[in-house]
Amino acid sequence: MKKDFYYKKLGLKKEEILIVCFLEEQKRTKVLPMAKKINLPNSSVIYKLKKLEERGFVFKEKFENHFEWSLNKNFLENSFEDKKENKEKIKIYENLEKILEKREEIVLNNKGKRIYNLSAPINQKKALGGFSSKYIQKINEKGIKNKIIVDGVFAKSTFSQNKNFSAEELEKIEGRINSWAFLPDEYLNFPCSIIVHGDLSYIYSLEKEIMLEIKDKAVADTFVKLIGTLKEFGKKINFNQHLRNLISEKEKEEKTKKK
Repeated sequence: MKKDFYYKKLGLKKEEILIVCFLEEQKRTKVLPMAKKINLPNSSVIYKLKKLEERGFVFKEKFENHFEWSLNKNFLENSFEDKKENKEKIKIYENLEKILEKREEIVLNNKGKRIYNLSAPINQKKALGGFSSKYIQKINEKGIKNKIIVDGVFAKSTFSQNKNFSAEELEKIEGRINSWAFLPDEYLNFPCSIIVHGDLSYIYSLEKEIMLEIKDKAVADTFVKLIGTLKEFGKKINFNQHLRNLISEKEKEEKTKKK
């Protein structure tokens, strides 16, 4: 790729890139020949060189009665490495199938660990209304088998949606280790849901079919604190007891229908 593409990624503008590229070729130079070559006034070049110097891209040295400018190659190399590292920290998944695979992978790879979850109503409605019950059961069965601890917040409307499952389906969901609190829907009116485990954070929208994976401890810690704060304002619930109550209601309904 062209070097100016990388320089743009470092936040340099067109005329700054011209200066940096010229210094890359000349190694060291005075202002006048640089200004002539890149076709800019001396005053503009001096101003931009000072700004680049403040940011660490260039430096000047005194020779007798004048200054000459050079490129700070160590700074540039380190900047490129930082950009590469940041790029490696973020991954994007752009269709529903990949998002579901990633959700399943999270459950499989975190045996006995705690997963934090902020479940936005719009996402949960899509999940409970659009996914097959078999997928939800599979995720829950793997969560139970791997003794995953799910810690997080749900919207109140989510619990009413569980009534759409049969008693048999609810029995397969019941049994996971949960630490849940629920809040009014307006408190969780986010366009995306969040899952956190270790130093990995996942921000995703099932409606838009996109998931962002961020590998950064500071980001993960921030989301965990957000979820913890929301839990303090929510109503704690024994989710498994909630499911058992629903199962009992469903069984009574089924017996009544048979009569």
